[in-house]
Amino acid sequence: VKQDIDKMNDKVERLYNKACTELRQREKQRVLKEEEVKSAHLLALLRAKYYPDNPFAEASDILDSLLEKNKYLMLAYHLECTRNDWSEGFDTAEYGLSKFSIDTPEDQKIYDDIQGCFDCEDGRVFRDTEYGYGYLYSKVEDNELMSDFQTLCRML
Repeated sequence: VKQDIDKMNDKVERLYNKACTELRQREKQRVLKEEEVKSAHLLALLRAKYYPDNPFAEASDILDSLLEKNKYLMLAYHLECTRNDWSEGFDTAEYGLSKFSIDTPEDQKIYDDIQGCFDCEDGRVFRDTEYGYGYLYSKVEDNELMSDFQTLCRML
């Protein structure tokens, strides 16, 4: 009788564990689907806001449009990309600097500082230099633009 009870308890435990595993998997799928829908909705909102003429614009198109709205954001983004992925050397940072317009004496200092970084052999220099990407991001005064940028970057 004890063996029968032990077998029954084992069977109940296996069924319980299986049911729990299935519930966890379903919950995980539900959360993933919910996040997918939320991302699609956010992308649609950003598309309407920054790329209204093309309802099929990709996230990268929206990013380009968004970056064009602020020269500091544009430069900071490309410097950070270089810092995070050194596989293309300075190409991305150089592109960002080529898009940077000099309108103030501080802009000239920023340009000169970044230009001086190209003598270095490491993308981390764009984090550590006086006018690095952290400083440049802080120069973006449009909080809504910065928030949209951060949202889009999380989706990429």
